[in-house]
Amino acid sequence: MATANNELQWFYFLIVERELASEASCRVLLRDLGPEASLLDVAQALFDEGMCSNFNLLQDAVSLARTNARKGPPSRTITPAPPKAPDPIPEIPIDLPDLSGVESLSSTDAGAIMRGILALVRQHGASDLHVSAGSPIFWRRYGRLETSPAENVLSVEAAAHLCLSLLNEAEIDVFEDQGDVETSLELEGGCRYRVNVSYSRSGVTGTYHIIPDEVRSLEELGFANHADIAKLMENDNGLLLVTGPAGCGKTSTLAALVDVINRRRYCHVITIEDPIEIVYPTGTCLVTQRQVGLHTHDYASALKAALREDPDVIVIGEMHDLETMEIAITASETGHLVLATLHTRDAASTLNRLLGVFPPNQQAQIRAMVSESLRGVICQQFLPSLDHRQVLASELLVNTSAVGNLIREGKTHLLEGVIQTGISAGMQSMDRCLLQLFAQGRINEEAARQRMRSRDGVSRLEKLKEQRPELAAPPPPPPAPAAGDSGRRYL
Repeated sequence: MATANNELQWFYFLIVERELASEASCRVLLRDLGPEASLLDVAQALFDEGMCSNFNLLQDAVSLARTNARKGPPSRTITPAPPKAPDPIPEIPIDLPDLSGVESLSSTDAGAIMRGILALVRQHGASDLHVSAGSPIFWRRYGRLETSPAENVLSVEAAAHLCLSLLNEAEIDVFEDQGDVETSLELEGGCRYRVNVSYSRSGVTGTYHIIPDEVRSLEELGFANHADIAKLMENDNGLLLVTGPAGCGKTSTLAALVDVINRRRYCHVITIEDPIEIVYPTGTCLVTQRQVGLHTHDYASALKAALREDPDVIVIGEMHDLETMEIAITASETGHLVLATLHTRDAASTLNRLLGVFPPNQQAQIRAMVSESLRGVICQQFLPSLDHRQVLASELLVNTSAVGNLIREGKTHLLEGVIQTGISAGMQSMDRCLLQLFAQGRINEEAARQRMRSRDGVSRLEKLKEQRPELAAPPPPPPAPAAGDSGRRYL
């Protein structure tokens, strides 16, 4: 392989030295065709693209490159051109309807306006919509908060009328009694939303999280190691945790994992959610979905009931209290595969959070149970990409004998090193994922450096930047605000 690389480098060197083509043209070809392209393919590309019109001279350079490659590389190497910067995706302004006088409309008409606004922001790629008294309507798109023109500021009455127009009587009663209500909403065409309506200092506030139209696969979500993750779904029992900060796509990942099971296995899946977001289609599994507050009192009581409902797989929307975690660990030990989420940033903090809620006199027992029942931990986060959207970065811990020993001994701070050396077991560290995204030209150096977790990761980033200086090129600027925009698109 080294000889082939030497041949190609000699060929590019000769082409530039003999002025048969510019160095810039050769760098572009090296980037586009790759370092493993054959000499004849590169020569043909130079000729076909009009970079060199004398094919006989190109053939002479091919022959000489093959001869010189036996002696070693040339004195100067030609580096690839920088990766093509992805074209910024045009952000079409979202023009909301005129909301003046909305407080005087009937509930039916106000509801129709809200349905139209939700459909509009969904169509334009938003992930969340915010309706609040005393401000214009905001929405989040690719991680950035954008707003409508300032003249669309909602009065206290208008915001309350819009937010309450899509709630039923029972939900309004809960809202008036408790000051907030969380529910799911399904509108025309099966479009679903997670809704939270609450009182705030300025009045009524509504947040509408837009649930994707369909379950996306692990590969579509951006997991390069999707096969290793899907393999964990073959376990008949154990505990798999999906973790990360709020808004990082944990629900979508959980749905993708259920979809893997729903396509590959024949079993009974019980989900416990607050509220139900994604509705799973019928596959090879029976999927029973229960909503906290509507179908059951709380997570713990739903989990206790689930153990008597012949489940094979139990999906927990979020584990946030001792009783829920205790039942989940017990269920994973008694022949059930348990999938759950936590708001933690890495594998070590995930296990510290899981184990730390138990009292000191139970610590040794719980560590022993988790060391046996844990199947894996998926940690994920969103990063700003060079096309001004977002890209997923993830870490995967797989429970091996080494991992189990560290959990039993309470040495979770050493898990980072095990992950870095556990590639053969399917593990992937966050640092390794960040380096891959940087090498692919999908994120810039600053985004990678800010999220590196080890000095070794930073050193490897510096080394990669030295080997491929084109990666350090400044990212393209974000698209300019559209004409007539308020200029407050990115907050």
